[in-house]
Amino acid sequence: MATLEQLQEELTKAKAARESILNAQEYNTGEYSVRKADLRVLNNHIRELETRIAILKNKGRLNHGQAIFGGQRG
Repeated sequence: MATLEQLQEELTKAKAARESILNAQEYNTGEYSVRKADLRVLNNHIRELETRIAILKNKGRLNHGQAIFGGQRG
């Protein structure tokens, strides 16, 4: 299992990669072309990391709200 520090470091790198993708999706060097990762896949990975960090910070629990439809719960 990854530590909180490892997850935070990976999240920082993933966010930097997302910024790079947003700035230049594809580029040419003359001899070859490079296409960067799919932004959708990277955003999913970032959400997963943020969830795992939240769980670790909350000692294994994930806080979440509860929706109540059709009146009061009781």
